[in-house]
Amino acid sequence: MRPVCAHGHVIYRHSKVAVGALILDRAGRVLLTQRAGEPFAGWWDVPGGFLEAGEHPADGLRREMREELGIEVEIVHFLGHFMDAYQGEDVLNIVYIARADVSRAVPHDDVTAFGWFDPAAPPQNLAFACNSEALKALAREVAALTPDELAARYG
Repeated sequence: MRPVCAHGHVIYRHSKVAVGALILDRAGRVLLTQRAGEPFAGWWDVPGGFLEAGEHPADGLRREMREELGIEVEIVHFLGHFMDAYQGEDVLNIVYIARADVSRAVPHDDVTAFGWFDPAAPPQNLAFACNSEALKALAREVAALTPDELAARYG
C-alpha cells in the first residue's frame, strides 16, 4: 500500500537519479575515483553523481566528469541501471561506458584521487553496492573481448 495524506491523496516516493562513467584504458582497467567526503570518505567510487532537475543523463554525465576530473567524455554505450540507497533515499544509478583522454585529468570537487583497477578484482574499499554490480557487468563485457577489440572499442 502506498501512503496517503490526510486528504486521501497518494504520496509518491521517487528514486533519485545518478549517473556514472566507466572509463577503460587499453589494458581493460577501469578508472575509479577516491571519495573526498562522507559517506565513504577515502573509498573508491565510480565517477559520477546526481542529476540536476530536468537534466538529461548524458548531459549530467558530461557535467560530472568535468566537475570531478576536468575531462570531457564520449559515451560509448549504456551499460545498465543499478539500484542503491544514499542517505536514506532510493537511487537509480545509470551507468555508461565512456571514452576519455585522462592524461590531463585532475581530481576536483568531491574527488581526492583516481586510479586504474581490474574490473574483475576491484578494491575492497569500494563505495556503494551498485558499484560492485556495475563492475561485475563490465568485467563480463571486457572478458568477452580480444585485446584488439578492447582497444578498438574503448581505447
